[in-house]
Amino acid sequence: MRRLLIAYSALLVSCDVFPGGGSSAFPPTITMAATVFGTGSLSVSGTVTLPPFSSSGKFVQLYVERSAGTGGGTQIQGSVQTTSSHEVDYEITGLPSGDYKIRLAVDESGNGVFSETGDYEGWYDGTLTSPKQSAGSAATIVLVSVSRTGMNFGVGEL
Repeated sequence: MRRLLIAYSALLVSCDVFPGGGSSAFPPTITMAATVFGTGSLSVSGTVTLPPFSSSGKFVQLYVERSAGTGGGTQIQGSVQTTSSHEVDYEITGLPSGDYKIRLAVDESGNGVFSETGDYEGWYDGTLTSPKQSAGSAATIVLVSVSRTGMNFGVGEL
């Protein structure tokens, strides 16, 4: 495994990259420093469960949005490839207090486009059998003075 660092204008995304197209049985990890929301010391982390029949080596994007009323709907994303573990671990750091929503999308079709029929997607607080497929149905993660761990969720087929 090697670590890949990608710098955007006000964002540093660190992704664990597995040689051989994501063939490791360990879950890949997306770690984002969310400096686009301002300066903060809070974080959110968890594990996203993919369907058991999902393929290894597919690209994944993690999105975090700041809910309306707490600074706008800015989003950032990190990208890794799926492995045979059918899970993706994530940690979003550098967050200021506020309300956030998190979504994960998998390009299961492998065509380089997310959110199409046959791909997997879900928002925080959904499950494999009942994924949240819109921001409106997703639970809000509220950060005040304590970081949140165990913000796990599942994704399902579109």
